Amino acid sequence: MTITLAIGVERMAKKKAIIRKLNAIEALGSITVIATDKTGTLTANQMRVKKIFVENNVYEITNPPLLTNHPFSKIILNGILCSTATLVTKVDHGKDFDIIGDATEGALLLMAHKVGMIPETVREKWKIIDELPFNPVTKRMTMVTTNGKQKIVLTKGAPESILSISSQILIGNKPTSLSPQHISRIESEFERFARQGLRMIAFSYKENDNSNIEKNQIFLGFVGIADPVREEVLEAVKKTQEAGIKVIMITGDNPLTAEANGIESGIIKEGEDIMTGHQLDDYSDEELMPILAKVKIFARTSPAHKYRLVKLLQKQGEIVAVTGDGVNDVLALKQADVGVAMGITGTDVAKETAHMIITDDNFATLVGAVEEGRNIFNHIKNAIKYLLACNMGEVIYIIAAVIFQLPIVTALQLLYINLVTDGLPAIALAFSPNDSNIMREKPRRVMTILGKHDFKYVFLVGIITAVLAFVSFLPSFIFSQPKIAVTLVFTSIIIIQQFILVDIWLSHRSLLTHFSLLIKPIFVIGFFFPFILHPFIIYHPFFQNAFSVTSLSFWYIISSIFISLLIFIPLELYKKIKFNK
Repeated sequence: MTITLAIGVERMAKKKAIIRKLNAIEALGSITVIATDKTGTLTANQMRVKKIFVENNVYEITNPPLLTNHPFSKIILNGILCSTATLVTKVDHGKDFDIIGDATEGALLLMAHKVGMIPETVREKWKIIDELPFNPVTKRMTMVTTNGKQKIVLTKGAPESILSISSQILIGNKPTSLSPQHISRIESEFERFARQGLRMIAFSYKENDNSNIEKNQIFLGFVGIADPVREEVLEAVKKTQEAGIKVIMITGDNPLTAEANGIESGIIKEGEDIMTGHQLDDYSDEELMPILAKVKIFARTSPAHKYRLVKLLQKQGEIVAVTGDGVNDVLALKQADVGVAMGITGTDVAKETAHMIITDDNFATLVGAVEEGRNIFNHIKNAIKYLLACNMGEVIYIIAAVIFQLPIVTALQLLYINLVTDGLPAIALAFSPNDSNIMREKPRRVMTILGKHDFKYVFLVGIITAVLAFVSFLPSFIFSQPKIAVTLVFTSIIIIQQFILVDIWLSHRSLLTHFSLLIKPIFVIGFFFPFILHPFIIYHPFFQNAFSVTSLSFWYIISSIFISLLIFIPLELYKKIKFNK
């Protein structure tokens, strides 16, 4: 089992999923709900400003306002100073930049570059004297800056959050009262932005005011930032749905933006329910439980909401995987059955807490890891089933031999069979082909390795093995050749168990249509290893004495192989009836 898990960990690492805790692999194969972030996981995290709303007008980024437009120049200043991101010029890429830090803030710096304001130059002129970092509850951050005589407070965040702390709006170079008409126009426009799937960041400021810095600010406007859904996400979501796994989006973004991205990624259809963080707060846990089954998108949420949702889903009996990247996501990552941290944007604390790290921050990689987890579980199950089936055949034959006084294998012969046919072949099953249809099966709800169908298979194979072993020695037994009879039983059991390996290696696929899957070095070694050793046992005088066997004629060997091959007839019929393969 440990070898199979270790091999699985290596496979997953090659697919950009790093397992930090081995027990996560078993849980991965049983996942029933994936609670995912939106930004950077479902989307490409390649953010660029597409639209600008300022002075009650909408501008495309291809034709932005002039810097002489006073509110827009302050938006640019806000985006540069109220930021922890940095741009680094790409080597040999001319004017292209890499973003160091938050991708949203990086998009604002790129916008500044586009209109001719260099962030590094601006930052040299201003000094930050106070800071309120981004708060996931209030959805905003604030910087207090000065360039000598002038002191300015700059705040940016979610439009509704910025509106809640603004009492005026800047039109031209003159602040005017933020009237209901202004608010209605602003809300109407950011709703239009949100329906296009744009992520919105609003800006406000105030000057030379030492009172509460996040009150009575002047509203400047907002920008719409595009972050396209990853191309592979739609297929990945479809795969989870076929696998019986529910995908829910938990995001801090606007509900309309989340809805647009959710529809594009295939998580929901138009018109399906969406809940906000405020709505979650209005329900008790008992009231919320029956609602959870109907909702797939939770917007404008905080890390506390994510943690609460994970706990409630687990109370419903779900096996939950949750993604996270920030320090505040730690509680949800730890609570989840599989906590998944982001390798690119994730903080060190999130990575240390998580069970698994996705190195490319891609939702499709997580789905691939779930698929690999299911296959690893299958490999472990197949190895156990192989060992049980082989040993069941030995047990049934020995019991029958004792009762009916038939030729019986010795203790040393049994030990040899278990060492040769149970060791390397069982390890080889860790490398067996993955089941391409495994994501069309529903998740395991019962945490048991073998089901009733597996036990039926074990007993069926055990009985067939015992019957074929009996048939193999019958001619020699009739003619009173007991030593040859014992040797034939010993030989036939070894051959039969190698043919059982073939069936389980193919995961009950038909041998006739999947023969090519057997052409794999590790299988070839595991399959032929007992056949290479066996001639030494039955033909070398030393081993003949040690194992109480005798030489077999060519025709006895051929008959033993032929009789052993008969096991494929009932196995193929069983597959046809049970698995339709």
